[in-house]
Amino acid sequence: MSVFKRIARTKIQRGYQLRPPLWSGISERYHQTNRIQSLINDNESPLKYIFGLDEETNNLYAFEQEVISDVVLDGALELQCAGYLTAATLDNILCCAAAATYCALQERMGTACPSIIEFTVAKFKPIYDSLNDYISTNISVDEGLLKRWNDYKSVIFARLQELVIT
Repeated sequence: MSVFKRIARTKIQRGYQLRPPLWSGISERYHQTNRIQSLINDNESPLKYIFGLDEETNNLYAFEQEVISDVVLDGALELQCAGYLTAATLDNILCCAAAATYCALQERMGTACPSIIEFTVAKFKPIYDSLNDYISTNISVDEGLLKRWNDYKSVIFARLQELVIT
């Protein structure tokens, strides 16, 4: 689990636009805090940070945020488990990567330098469970979303195969 969090910490700064342009004159701490709060403390969409934009359709899809997909790909490669993943275990890996990303975002909330929040099962199981529940209650019950979900996982498998071979 710590592998996923370590990777997420390196990706969130750019992947979620947490750093304002240098010439903007905007306080980085202020910008970062506001941006993170909008991603993880949104009452209407508490899982906002997991959604990625499909540029062709202009639709948002769960777990397709590029930070999360990078954490999945880099984590699977580092752990050398790409060849052992199945569709079911990939669901778990995606939820773990999203929970690790959530933890990394929390670490940057309100501080210039990231604080350290231990990424443990005890602390982040509720987040993991809510992500897993999202798959079963929103994605799995909608034919269109389920097709997109399975296609997305196929693309992840293909990318992992490409990266393992090279």
